[in-house]
This record gives sequence, C-alpha cells and structure tokens, in this order.
Amino acid sequence: MPNPPLVAAKALHAAEGFIEKLPKGEGANWQFEQLALTKVFDHHWAWKAEYYYISASIVSTGPPITMQCWILMDGTVVQPQIKKDSRF
Repeated sequence: MPNPPLVAAKALHAAEGFIEKLPKGEGANWQFEQLALTKVFDHHWAWKAEYYYISASIVSTGPPITMQCWILMDGTVVQPQIKKDSRF
C-alpha cells in the first residue's frame, strides 16, 4: 500500500471539485492556499486543503474568510454544513 494511500494530486483534485461548488459573489473566487497531510485523532491522517475567499466587493478589517476542505485517505471529501453569510 502506498504511503500515504491517497497521493497529494488526487486529494487536491477532490478539493478543487468541492470548492467549485461553493457559493460565491459576483467577481469573487476561492484562492488555493495550501494542502497539508494532517494527523487526525490518534492514528489517522487526512489531507487538509485551505482556500481564501477573494472579492473586490468585500472590504474586511478582520481575519480573512477561509474554507478548509478535508479529504480522507479513501478520497472522500468531508461535506460541511454551509450556512449563508450576509456578507455575500
């Protein structure tokens, strides 16, 4: 069995498929920031892809708007519960 069982390229492809389905405002995009192999629980691993929301129409003085996408070693993307944000 390869180590890790799911290679980074396949994890990134799964994350990109997930992020493309997220709602976004006019002229906005989710910008890829990083992909990291992350230990979860005691003996398990998952890929974590992180994206930043980029929009010319939103001025923010606080922390950036981010979305983490978790990909399990079998290629499954963990589906979060996404709630509408009034800023979008």
